[in-house]
Amino acid sequence: MSDGGSEFKSVFERSLEQRNILQVVCGASSPWRNGKVERHGGWLKERVELEMSSGQCVAAASEDLDELIAYLVAHKNRWFSRGCFSPCQLVFGNNPTIPVDLLGDPPQDMAWQDIESDVSDQDTAAAEFAKSHRSRQRARELCIQYNANNKIRLSSQG
Repeated sequence: MSDGGSEFKSVFERSLEQRNILQVVCGASSPWRNGKVERHGGWLKERVELEMSSGQCVAAASEDLDELIAYLVAHKNRWFSRGCFSPCQLVFGNNPTIPVDLLGDPPQDMAWQDIESDVSDQDTAAAEFAKSHRSRQRARELCIQYNANNKIRLSSQG
């Protein structure tokens, strides 16, 4: 769903078509229909701006920022539900499995060693894996931090 802005034309429209994604354009006379999309976009923008201004940003290049945004969206979509189903459940039939690093004690395997080792000692694949892990972890932290702060704020109002 989008508004009639020019940023959602030409290349954007063509990319949606190539991925079999239906674009619904809200009419100028009913901008309220785009409210949920605007709120979710605003939420994402706040998280990214918070990360960029933190001085601890895991994104060093635009590709890293794209990856962080993708992880933020994926992590947020695990919580959101409509009719008791998350977006992942509606599309894929189930929720993704929980990453092994969330299950408890770290496993003693090659992946965990790649995450914990010094970047200068890593080969290219290990460095990319560790960088991707840091982006996923930071996306989870930003989502959890927002939810915790929001729940505290709401509980203190009531």
